[in-house]
Amino acid sequence: MSLSDALQHERLARQQKGPRCTMCLLLESLPDADRGALQVALDDESFTHAGIARALRSEGHVFLAITVSRHRRQECQQT
Repeated sequence: MSLSDALQHERLARQQKGPRCTMCLLLESLPDADRGALQVALDDESFTHAGIARALRSEGHVFLAITVSRHRRQECQQT
């Protein structure tokens, strides 16, 4: 198998993972101001995965740091 074949296989395997990412679903459902603030935090490495998860939990959203981490690494099912 060539590298291009292996990378294509990886891309297809990633697309076929389980249910949609809960972070992606949350981002779609939030009001614009909250969505923007969360996206800024996700893009800013000075915010820890645990800190973002704590803030989400404080607002009633059940998230673990690993979920935030997976989303940030784009290892979640985003589509």
